[in-house]
Amino acid sequence: DKQDKENKDKEDKDKEKDKEKKKKKKREKSISGFGGDGKAYPHMLCGVYDGHFGRQASEWVRILLHLLILSDPEFESNPKDSFIRAYTDIDFFINLQAESAGWAPGSTALTALFYDDKILLANVGDCQAVLCRNGIAIDLVSPHSPGRLDEKIRLLQAGVAVEFIGTWRVNGMLAVSRSIGDISYKDSVCPTPEISEVELHESDEFLLIASDGLWDVMTSQDAVEFVINKQKEGKRSKEICSLLVEKAIQLKSTDNVTVVLVGFR
Repeated sequence: DKQDKENKDKEDKDKEKDKEKKKKKKREKSISGFGGDGKAYPHMLCGVYDGHFGRQASEWVRILLHLLILSDPEFESNPKDSFIRAYTDIDFFINLQAESAGWAPGSTALTALFYDDKILLANVGDCQAVLCRNGIAIDLVSPHSPGRLDEKIRLLQAGVAVEFIGTWRVNGMLAVSRSIGDISYKDSVCPTPEISEVELHESDEFLLIASDGLWDVMTSQDAVEFVINKQKEGKRSKEICSLLVEKAIQLKSTDNVTVVLVGFR
């Protein structure tokens, strides 16, 4: 009887070990899809990618950009350089695809990394990130319009035309001065992101990132107040994003609208 009990205890322990191994394997499998290296990071990364001249570029950016950032060997020690390398690498990859496939789309890309009570932003194109602090809207990036003075000078020095046709455009067509892809404009339109960093305060309420389809018809403050009012009604972030898109459509936005809302409370 004593031997039987010992055998049963051993079997129970072995079963518990097997369960733990399976749980560990399952955890490792679910994590590996995040950074590509099997590690879990104390960060959150989100972004908005607005394509033009086709959807291929924005789809590739959506699929690959975060993996390139998080798998960069210097990501934890020097995230700013990791962002720059990732943007440059995805641009190179997309343009290789464009050459072989015969298409020439492009995409804006605004990514936000939350870490150590800070937000690190990397931007190319005309999306905008707005921080709500004590109910006040704070724009965190300067969109890359061909009409922005420093960008206009850079473009003109590269030998391209900057024209106003409804909005400022490169060679009468492209409405952004920096982007990913756009192989036809690579002599002047660069993929190098502008990097900025913001330290979060206790009075910060949320971050709103959206494509220009929203900002064409709403000011930053209007958008912030819209979110605050919906939060007071008990709406969740996902629903508020949908309502913001609907509001932009009601206000006759002629562009596609993508919205990301990150609440801090």
